[in-house]
Amino acid sequence: MKLRLIALLLSLSLLCAMPTFYIFAQSTGEQKDEQKKDEQAPAPQPTKLAVKLFEIKYRNPSSLANSLQSLGSGAENTRIFPNDDLKTLTVRDYPENIAVIEEAIKRLDTPLVREEPSVDLSIRVLLTRTDAPPNLVPTALPPDLTDVVKQMQNTFAFKDYQLVTTIVQRAKAIRTPGKTAAYGTGDALWLDTYKKEDGSLNPQSAHAQYEYKVNGIVVAPNASGATKIQLDSFSFRFGNALVQTDLDVRDGEKLVVGTASWGNRAMILVLTAKIIK
Repeated sequence: MKLRLIALLLSLSLLCAMPTFYIFAQSTGEQKDEQKKDEQAPAPQPTKLAVKLFEIKYRNPSSLANSLQSLGSGAENTRIFPNDDLKTLTVRDYPENIAVIEEAIKRLDTPLVREEPSVDLSIRVLLTRTDAPPNLVPTALPPDLTDVVKQMQNTFAFKDYQLVTTIVQRAKAIRTPGKTAAYGTGDALWLDTYKKEDGSLNPQSAHAQYEYKVNGIVVAPNASGATKIQLDSFSFRFGNALVQTDLDVRDGEKLVVGTASWGNRAMILVLTAKIIK
């Protein structure tokens, strides 16, 4: 009886041990198969270099290239080549580095903030008489006003012109709404000279206060591409005479602004605006 029980237990032990051996053998076989697959699979190829050309619109390509060098991979045969004549950048690098450089170019290649130039304003105040007496002695005018006065003599009924004051101010071109670009006041003195019957001269002094203001000065190209200076809300008061208008004047041009009556006189302004670079 004991011998049969021992034999039965031995059989059960052998039966239980068999699955464990089978599983181990199967697992070992799968590992060998995977190892063979790994040995047969081709090795991954390295990423190839790419080349891309960028057009630079606003900045200097050489200066921009210096700023972008740190974004490259630094690998062999990679480079950033600027061409200042063609305004281009040629980038040779890995695609991921080129993508980073492209984003940087979009951020950096933007219009530079241009500093507004200064403008020298020259305002010549001319007076003429509506009832000039025959004994009024004509006053000499500066040579640079000769051509302008001749044009006015051919255009207006007034023939005698006198320069009573010249105002010069350097102003900054400014577009800010509500901010005055140029302003000034003063007192102009001049002489009216009459000839007496005996031929002697009788000078008589006169004066008037003036005030001028420009709300905005803009330097920009006009329709033909030439540079113009725009004076917004230009106003000039001399005594009781007032001229108020918007003006467009070319750089260095002498512009007759307009006339305004003042008693038996008329005021005429000759304005020159010159850009200071």
